[in-house]
Amino acid sequence: MSIPDFTLNGVLPPFLGSNPAETRNSSSPHEATALEVIEKLATNARRCRILQGWLDHRAELRKFGYHHGFQWLDGSFVEAKEEPGDLDIVHFVYLDQTGSDQEILAKARLLQGKSLKDNYFLDSYLVNLAASVEDIIGRTTYWYGLFSHQRNNLRWKGILRVRLEKPNDDELAQKLLHEKQSIFDQQKGVSL
Repeated sequence: MSIPDFTLNGVLPPFLGSNPAETRNSSSPHEATALEVIEKLATNARRCRILQGWLDHRAELRKFGYHHGFQWLDGSFVEAKEEPGDLDIVHFVYLDQTGSDQEILAKARLLQGKSLKDNYFLDSYLVNLAASVEDIIGRTTYWYGLFSHQRNNLRWKGILRVRLEKPNDDELAQKLLHEKQSIFDQQKGVSL
């Protein structure tokens, strides 16, 4: 399924159709591929730079063994905002706590913390799928409640869900992103 168009309010719809009770399979979070994210949201040089950080980060996750799970994408980046500052993201992964203390710390830093904002333009959060069911439900409910509304006016909005298991799709997304970035750089002569 492709990413739905923005509503007149400039947000992704929380559900498709006229009755949310009948549209369970087409409600937020909307399933998307990395390629679809690039196709829909790489609309200017700034957005391309943020998406490059996101794709680079996904590659790093895989290097550290995070091959299973998904990410929720949200914030002003998945709205019609022209110049978002970052991409809000919740990682749903099986947190790997094996290895030396240094390796465990490096894995944790890859999933949350200030360095993600500085290096990848991500405001990043975590739901550990290896945690207890109660913890997973509690954290998921919290993040869904927070991300499914706009901050200022509490308007309902949709979010995106992108799986981690598709590295080939990320490669296609990377190629398209480079093409788009090149076009924006040529048009405006701007680099970030």
